[in-house]
Amino acid sequence: MTMYLADFAVYQDGLSIAQLQAAGLSIVNFKISHGLGTKSVHPKTATHIAEARKRNLQIGTFHWLDGSASGVDQAYHAYRQLVELGLTAGTAHTVDVEEDDPAPDWQTVAGYVHTMRTLLGRPVMLYTGDWWWTAPGRSWSGATLTPYLMAAPGEGYLGSYPGDTSSAWTAGYGGWKTLAVMQYAVSPVAGVKVSRAAIRDPNVWKTLTGGPIVASQAYYNWNSDGRPFSMCRPLDRIGAKLRAHGYTVYGIGDDSHLMANTPEDHTPFSATGWPNKSPYGILFAIDIMPPRAGQKSKLTGEPLPTLQKLGAQLVRDKKDGVPGAACLKYMNWEPERDNGGPCYQDGWTPDHYRVASGDRGHIHWSARSDCAKSTLSDDYDLAARAMGEGDVSKKDVLDGLAEFFATAGATGEGNYTSRIGRNAWDQSLPNPFSKDRPKTTAWAVLQNNAAELIALRAQMAALVTMAQAEAQEIPPTARENAEAIVAAMDEQSTDDTADTLLAILGADKALTIARRWLDAGSTARSLAELNGGDADPDRDE
Repeated sequence: MTMYLADFAVYQDGLSIAQLQAAGLSIVNFKISHGLGTKSVHPKTATHIAEARKRNLQIGTFHWLDGSASGVDQAYHAYRQLVELGLTAGTAHTVDVEEDDPAPDWQTVAGYVHTMRTLLGRPVMLYTGDWWWTAPGRSWSGATLTPYLMAAPGEGYLGSYPGDTSSAWTAGYGGWKTLAVMQYAVSPVAGVKVSRAAIRDPNVWKTLTGGPIVASQAYYNWNSDGRPFSMCRPLDRIGAKLRAHGYTVYGIGDDSHLMANTPEDHTPFSATGWPNKSPYGILFAIDIMPPRAGQKSKLTGEPLPTLQKLGAQLVRDKKDGVPGAACLKYMNWEPERDNGGPCYQDGWTPDHYRVASGDRGHIHWSARSDCAKSTLSDDYDLAARAMGEGDVSKKDVLDGLAEFFATAGATGEGNYTSRIGRNAWDQSLPNPFSKDRPKTTAWAVLQNNAAELIALRAQMAALVTMAQAEAQEIPPTARENAEAIVAAMDEQSTDDTADTLLAILGADKALTIARRWLDAGSTARSLAELNGGDADPDRDE
């Protein structure tokens, strides 16, 4: 069955998708880019695409190629537009080659076609005219780039479609024997001029779009409902913080996700929710894209962590029970060699598992279906944590406390060599040199969790016993601090205990000196001060 196509750019302003459909046009071919810009792209392209989808029309796109930049650069620019519009799958793409000022050369044309074909994973079509392609110096073999040519017949526009067997389908230049798509007329629809084209072979469209997509009924229901969606609260907040740092984060999937036979978490009608059915209209997935080389955070000015560092931090946080990572169902990522190693899916449903994945080039984060409105991730900043900032887990705090007191007597310094110990002391306790540093989330959790406080008291009690047995080896300050913590926890109510701990630990000379040791790296001075020297109370961080 012959398919009819209409081009759509700024020149079709005032024309609706409904009017095109009423005129018998079943494919809308949207202009998405021009050179390295968007000249003459309709400003409401995204809205018109949504309307075309709602009406179940087929979609094509085209890029106007010129000589202002390399074909490779223009292909990447156009592909970014396709990604933003969600058109990387299930659509046909055409490169329009007819510009004379500045005209693209053969290298530019070939670079574009090869690059876009690689990015999309399927053939692209080339639009031109014999008047342009056969001009002096341009007798190129375009058919070696793509067998799919869209053009007007050699005799020009015909006014109406001449039929599937017409000789007007003959091309005869550039190595193309026949046209794949015939642009047969430019004529008005509802008073607006429209370029009209025909496809006589359905297999052409099938190949250019990557084959037929059998979407789920849920997709068609959602399409008919007006395509409503919102992001689940945890990923909405997490994605916003990552974008604020400078990362690119995607949410709703393109057509390859939306029209998949089994829709997953990049769709607002996922069939793979866990631990229960995903609520309709809510997305439960984001993709975090890699930062550019040398890119710095817009918030801190520090280099943005690589995806390997972000992923490693997220895995640690999930395993350590950090509240902000509680919504994680599974993640796809490449933990080794800057995306040059294996790719895995690490999931928790509820127990941890790891399997191989082919989802490369980004971190895919799928969230639990029971966290749609959860507030646990509201203050979770994955990038800051990967840079060595942010809150720490309850386990970090407990292990850090035990680690410091258990090693202070043996070394005179406290052990800050492990991530757990350093993370706990650097980030969970008030800064001894600043009266304004607020309490962290970890302490707020402790204050409201009696079981954790009891566990902390037990650790401190064990340290008191050790201090009494080995008084000659443990500095008096460390012993007194442990005893004071136990006494405070015995005397204070659960609600007041965290504040008491902060008061004792924040003023303790041993912690002040240990902080100085971290900043200045002076083991000898720290040891002397821990055993009786004075710390500088006025030093700023």
